[in-house]
Amino acid sequence: DVCSSDLILDTLKTAPSTANQTEEKQKPKKDPISEIIITGNKQIPTKFIQNEMSLEVGDPLNPYRINRDVRNIQSTGIFASVRSEIKKEPGKITLIIHIKENPILKSIKFEGVTLYDKKELAKIMVSKEGEVFNLSNVRKDIQAIESKYHDDGYFQAKVFNVQSPEALDDPLIINVGEGVLETINVTGNTKTQDYVILRELDLKPGDILERDQLSQNLRRVYNLNYFTSLNPMFLPGEKPNAYQLKLDITERETNGSFTFGGGYSPTSGFSIFSDLFWDNLFGTGQLIMLKGQFGRNTTYQFKYHNPWMWDKRKSLTLRTWLTYGELGSYNPIVNSISFRNEKRKGVDVALGWPFSYDLTTSHKLKYESVEVEDTDTDYRIHSYTFGIAEDTRDVRFNPSEGHYYSYAIEQSIKWLENSLLFTRHDLILKEFIPTFEDQTIAIRGEFGYLSSPEISNSDIFRSEWYIIGGGSTVRGYDDQYPFSFGNKRVLGSIEYRFLFTDTFQT
Repeated sequence: DVCSSDLILDTLKTAPSTANQTEEKQKPKKDPISEIIITGNKQIPTKFIQNEMSLEVGDPLNPYRINRDVRNIQSTGIFASVRSEIKKEPGKITLIIHIKENPILKSIKFEGVTLYDKKELAKIMVSKEGEVFNLSNVRKDIQAIESKYHDDGYFQAKVFNVQSPEALDDPLIINVGEGVLETINVTGNTKTQDYVILRELDLKPGDILERDQLSQNLRRVYNLNYFTSLNPMFLPGEKPNAYQLKLDITERETNGSFTFGGGYSPTSGFSIFSDLFWDNLFGTGQLIMLKGQFGRNTTYQFKYHNPWMWDKRKSLTLRTWLTYGELGSYNPIVNSISFRNEKRKGVDVALGWPFSYDLTTSHKLKYESVEVEDTDTDYRIHSYTFGIAEDTRDVRFNPSEGHYYSYAIEQSIKWLENSLLFTRHDLILKEFIPTFEDQTIAIRGEFGYLSSPEISNSDIFRSEWYIIGGGSTVRGYDDQYPFSFGNKRVLGSIEYRFLFTDTFQT
């Protein structure tokens, strides 16, 4: 019968199976929570605690949800302990949350803090005196204190311990390690003496490590030009929260050179030269130079330089020279090179007196005797030169940023009857502007002015005038044959430099 079959099918679809009915009868029903009691809180409102809970009256008793609610309440950070208790009575289940509040924070103390006023640190903290102690706020306070130190350059500072208040009158104690330098060790230097490196450092044991100061100290060591790399490493010190600075150095293969050679030019004839240059003499940071050139003109020169002749970077430079023979110069007016026999011998002594690493002054005394054989003229130079310079270049022998400004005034003294009387002013301005990586713009301006009652006497002042043309002024011209000279000089240049290596640029 079709009708009967349809009725049977409809009955099978709507009626529960016997197995499902049996399973539902066997599945135990969870009893609902009849009452939730919160006890132990005095300062914190009950409503605040209830907002941290997901369970409500009438919800089935669920141990997982109870544990989760306990953890939520505990995570607020304002309770010393939170625990749950379940009481079952006939027809009634009570959930009790036992609370133990943290004490009121009466005071905050800092230990190990020397760089800041303690009130200054208290202002940036979330935890406040007079409020309930909150452990979660302390975590934020630790981050705020460390961020302040790091933002101010104290990169090794950290909060290493916090003592929470347990009793009513206990303070919150925050222990700060500011990053104290314990020792400085230099490794990798086989030629340079340790003291030559260490005297460039302002950082001393007991100082707090600061990023900019460390960077400037490393810049000074690198500017010695004795090393190809500096690698600072910080190791744990013997005392808690102190550090040992290990300065690993790679030295240049040599700081000296000896050159010998010769050449021929139709104007100057044959010439031979021999130069000895030795920087960082015996690893002491001193310099000597011996220079000799033989040919149409002969030159002997000796130079000694000690950058730390006395304490605090007071330097001494001594030079002496002897030059004789035919000295040539180019006259652009008549387009010719002229020579004259001249003999010059002299000595100068310069004392460097710094105000800081970047700002220095110099005082130089000079004596020179000049004999011009062609004109039967001789004169003497007795002069004093005062100089002042500010040098902020990052790497002085190959800068990418910073500036170099210097001014010098040389005043001669009428010591003898044939002493030359003059005043010379020299101003040098150099600016280095970084562009892209290993590229920079170098701008230079040089200004000079020489005045004297006898400035028109070319027999005397021809050798004292400014010259332009050569490696130090305009490249492409021989140093011996400048293309311009006079008692005034204005020189400017703009260069775009590409740094290929530490020592090679274009």
